[in-house]
Amino acid sequence: MFALTRPAARSDFTGFDAPIGGADATGGSATSPIRACKLASTVPVKMALGCSGVPVSTEMHTIQVQKVGNAKDNAIPIDATPTDAATVGNAFRLDDAASGQWHFDVATRGLSKGVWQIRVTLADGSPAHVVHRTED
Repeated sequence: MFALTRPAARSDFTGFDAPIGGADATGGSATSPIRACKLASTVPVKMALGCSGVPVSTEMHTIQVQKVGNAKDNAIPIDATPTDAATVGNAFRLDDAASGQWHFDVATRGLSKGVWQIRVTLADGSPAHVVHRTED
């Protein structure tokens, strides 16, 4: 399940592209996520970034996952594991410099069933979060 919660940012982040979608906090929460994904699957996280209308095609934007839900589930964030060989570590890869399109395929293999938050940190330090539920 996916839900976006994000404070104001310094970059022109307008939200995550499909299949996640969304740029505001109306898409659900950790207690009421709106999308689910299968364990041992891939969750594509895509976003277009700009600064004052100019596409961002440099810098490093990173991604982590964190189990959330209730107080005992709130774990330390861990670096997301990519399913894409073109991705290095937990850094997004640039798909299209002309549009500032970035991409990271998150592997759900190794995650447990439950509610997970995908935590993105943009190069300028701005956070973006998406909550999803993993199922059998």
